Amino acid sequence: MNSGKATAIFKNITSEEFTVTEKIQAIREVLNMPTHNGISKEQILNALDWLWDKRCEIEAELVTEE
Repeated sequence: MNSGKATAIFKNITSEEFTVTEKIQAIREVLNMPTHNGISKEQILNALDWLWDKRCEIEAELVTEE
């Protein structure tokens, strides 16, 4: 995934247009960028919030399976 596409996905992390896999790949790509000048604090916080929600969903599924 190129940095342009990764940034676009990252900035729209809650969009259902992208798969979970694409979102995770985009987050990894953005994390590896040397600068984050084109990404706002709000967009970074949205991505963190999305990751947190995914983690909680997975944890809930694991508890339900037990």
